[in-house]
Amino acid sequence: MGAVAAAEDRAAHAGEMNDARAYLPHRPLAAILVAVAAMLAASTGVSALDLRRAENVGGLHLRVPIEYLAGGHDDEEFLLAVRWPSMMPAANEVSSPPSQDILFIGGDEDQLALALPARFETMRRYIGAAPKAAGERFGLQLFPRDAALSQGHYDPHLDLFAHVEGGEVRSIIICDPDGSELPPNCHDELVFQHAHITLGFAKPRLAEWQAMEIRSQQLLLSFESKGD
Repeated sequence: MGAVAAAEDRAAHAGEMNDARAYLPHRPLAAILVAVAAMLAASTGVSALDLRRAENVGGLHLRVPIEYLAGGHDDEEFLLAVRWPSMMPAANEVSSPPSQDILFIGGDEDQLALALPARFETMRRYIGAAPKAAGERFGLQLFPRDAALSQGHYDPHLDLFAHVEGGEVRSIIICDPDGSELPPNCHDELVFQHAHITLGFAKPRLAEWQAMEIRSQQLLLSFESKGD
């Protein structure tokens, strides 16, 4: 009887495992890993698995929870996706085209071979904008394409903005023009902790650029490795 009962238990357990396997593929990867970690902790009494990835870019030494990671490779490049303005992880919510509520935060040190002011000057000439700003928008200096300077040059149809502080370029923001075939987006570049940081967001959010920069830096600092 004991052998029969044991066999029945094994059969029931196998049925449960088959049911679980049928369920797992329909769940996001991050959710699966979290569930697995919780089961291991409950069954073995050990602490939950550390579901974070080490990212070392410039002076940033981070341990990023995997639910934030939307891309990147090695320890020199990362791409996070968060929901704005809550800054909650949104890597599993990325679509094409992205939602207007999604903010992408990228980190790379390879780009630092060309300093931010030099990158701005290169982009200004590429667009064909005058050296002096033509006005301000949302606290940013606006550098529109100059028809005379651009004659004979390829027109990339981009809007160029810069945050200038103390005579130094602190941020470069490049946006698709209004009326684009696809929903217009913006690309913000800045240097933080010796790392080249990029922010990607929908153009209707341009007025919030400064809050996005500040909140993104705070989020990255919250992931700083404390030697754990």
